[in-house]
Amino acid sequence: MSAQTSAVASLTVQSGNGQVLCLLLSCTLQAWQPISVLATDVHGNPVAGATVTWTVTGGQIDLGSTTSVTGLNGIATQTLTLPPGTSIFEFGSTDYLVATIQASSNNSSVTFTETDSLLSATSQTTGVQVSTPTFGGQALSTVTFNANAGSTLTTPIQVQVTGLNGLSLSDTVPNVSVRIVNEQSSPTLTCASQGGYPYPGADPGSVLTNSQGIADCYPVFTGSGSGTFYLIVGGVAASDITTAYYLETFPVPPAGGYPFTSVPGTPAVFQIVSGNNQVGSIGQQLNPLVAKLIDAAGNPVQGQTVIWTVVPAGAVALTNGNTVTDNNGEVSQTVTLDLLASAGCTITVALQSNPSISATFQETVQGTLTAMNKISGDRQTAQVATAFAAPLVVQVVNASGPVQNYPVQFQASGVILSATTAGTNANGYASVNATAGTIAGTATVKAVAGALTQTFNLTITTTPTGPTPNGLVIVSGSNQSAQLGAEFSQPLVVQVNSSSGPVSGYTVNFSTSGPVTISTTSGTTNSSGQVSVNATAGSASGSATVTASISGYQATFNLTVAPLGPQITASSFLNAASRQVGALSPCSLAIISAPGLTPDGTADYTLAPITGRYPKTVNHLTVTFGGIPAPIASVAMGATNPEITLQVPCEVVPASSVPVVVNVNGGGTATANIPISAVSPGIFQQVMSDGVSRAVAVRSDGTFADIGGTDSYDPDNPVRLNEVVRFYVTGLGVTLPVSVTDTLEDPNSYIYNVQNNVIGTLQAGFPGTGILLQNVTAHQAPGLIGVYEVQAAVPLNAPTNNNVPFYIAITPAGSSAAPTQSPSSIIPIGQ
Repeated sequence: MSAQTSAVASLTVQSGNGQVLCLLLSCTLQAWQPISVLATDVHGNPVAGATVTWTVTGGQIDLGSTTSVTGLNGIATQTLTLPPGTSIFEFGSTDYLVATIQASSNNSSVTFTETDSLLSATSQTTGVQVSTPTFGGQALSTVTFNANAGSTLTTPIQVQVTGLNGLSLSDTVPNVSVRIVNEQSSPTLTCASQGGYPYPGADPGSVLTNSQGIADCYPVFTGSGSGTFYLIVGGVAASDITTAYYLETFPVPPAGGYPFTSVPGTPAVFQIVSGNNQVGSIGQQLNPLVAKLIDAAGNPVQGQTVIWTVVPAGAVALTNGNTVTDNNGEVSQTVTLDLLASAGCTITVALQSNPSISATFQETVQGTLTAMNKISGDRQTAQVATAFAAPLVVQVVNASGPVQNYPVQFQASGVILSATTAGTNANGYASVNATAGTIAGTATVKAVAGALTQTFNLTITTTPTGPTPNGLVIVSGSNQSAQLGAEFSQPLVVQVNSSSGPVSGYTVNFSTSGPVTISTTSGTTNSSGQVSVNATAGSASGSATVTASISGYQATFNLTVAPLGPQITASSFLNAASRQVGALSPCSLAIISAPGLTPDGTADYTLAPITGRYPKTVNHLTVTFGGIPAPIASVAMGATNPEITLQVPCEVVPASSVPVVVNVNGGGTATANIPISAVSPGIFQQVMSDGVSRAVAVRSDGTFADIGGTDSYDPDNPVRLNEVVRFYVTGLGVTLPVSVTDTLEDPNSYIYNVQNNVIGTLQAGFPGTGILLQNVTAHQAPGLIGVYEVQAAVPLNAPTNNNVPFYIAITPAGSSAAPTQSPSSIIPIGQ
């Protein structure tokens, strides 16, 4: 027996309330099932080792014992039996007997009501009767439910439970449980009370009849797809109808259950469930790759066709792959590694109707090469029987970096090599020198390392008949500048000279260094001894060179690639917490993601200051909203573009079109007109040990909620039921006192109770369950700019696992519009 872990603050019914015992063959509840309670402390954590006292407070029923002790899960259980000699038949006008049992611990208590239905002595009937269930005035058997996943119907399934009372229906039976049993794991329906809330005192997922014997079960839809269900009365929870205990069920088995459809939402995200980042050997079958398609509220989306692609093609064999998402929104694929996976491979599952919604699995072959890259020497030209100017160089790498002492084979056609095998150096480089053969034309050299290959394409020209060159000079084109991706305005021209003048018909090779490409890697001089190439700026800014070379001589052009001006559109503006496009409001933190935000490359990146105000100018970069300067937190490289993180000035007035001006010194100015909303909630997240982003949540003891890591220094630390938790959000709008741009909340706010409190109407909940967090409040987060601290209590009936979706929503003060809801995040919740 475990010692008690903490004081009991609350008892709640866990199972067994509202049973109706019946000895007819049609009833399966012919013996009382155990009843149980859950004990929790003030933080909502289960209390182990607590003593629960059980007392019969009405009627006749026998208890297995007068006390029981909670287990590690905080649950205490009690058994029930009929007292010896209890009549099973009706007597007088008594159709049923009622017993009540109270469970109590530390001044907290709950009451169970159990009903014994008596048999008629004159007919095969029982004293408790159940009316045919209805929905909106129609028989339930004529209704097919169809609703969105995550929603709760506003019309209930309704049944009435009455006593027979001498074969005439006259009295009603309160406190009888009504619940739903599904015939599939997904989708499912459960019972909730009006408004989608749990029914007080009922088993989780059930409701109780009221004083008129009427039970209102509001169906809650979870998952997606079509399914069937049974409605059971006077029973207990069951995994399927064949093992269920009840007084009566609708419809009567073995008839199939009532049909319903949970309509999936619009596909939003593919989540990787399992199978990513596996390492195997050639020919090995990996564990299945499983991905899940969900909508914006976190509900699974079923029945969607997907496509699987492999890069490089043929790197794995695909077998037994699903092409349509199941009722859990999941698809799976089994793969076997092939030789072409030596350099690693990716397997992507994408929505056929919208391939941008996808998830990519990365798989690796253990101990093998990951890549071989051409470094230099490709596309050179040389005269017959002369050496090519530059060596042919490749680099070999594996998952750890460059591979040293790896033998690379070189196979030549049309040229003579200095060696057919070359080992890699400390940088993973292997190189050979090539000499042109005696036949003009094209030639190739293939480098081979394991399953990886690279091919060099070379050109051999005839020997010139003119004078011998004694120099190579630049004519024009050096010291130019061009923006990213643009062609340099002047061609690059060199001239080959000899002691007797310019040399015509002579081949000149060109090579590059830095972010620049050229129109050709070789050319032949004209009658003036000149040859030219066109150069184009690459995709990165900085210095570049183009070198022209002939045997014994070189000439180098110096070029500069300048960045583009900022290229912003309305879709460049993201919520800094959720990265939702366009979700910006006054005082909120936002991200601008676009090309051209940094004129000088990485030299312009800057991190947020450790402390102090955010600057209005960073490396000559400024941003204004409606003419008001925005404080800049950081400038960093994102996945595809440079990104500015900033605060939308609090003085900006919400409007459908606010001009935003981004000025990058040396790169120009750009303007975009974007909407600014009154509120734009987004939940800040952090990546945990499994690579999944979850909400930043601070528990009541000041620790961060976490799923834990691989060692004792990073323990499992989920949020607990009934615990007060703090979340960090941006975009909750106006506060009182009013928050000011680039300013912290008053450090004395806790002392004098003058916190910058959010004045809108807040809500937080678990999508698809109808369950809301309790006592939700928010104010500007202490010590943070543009961040709000949301405080809420996790209810006792909240879902419990490492990936519980939840949202935060707000209606601005004075608005009658529907709440603006944040994109869902997830948190770990434990018992």
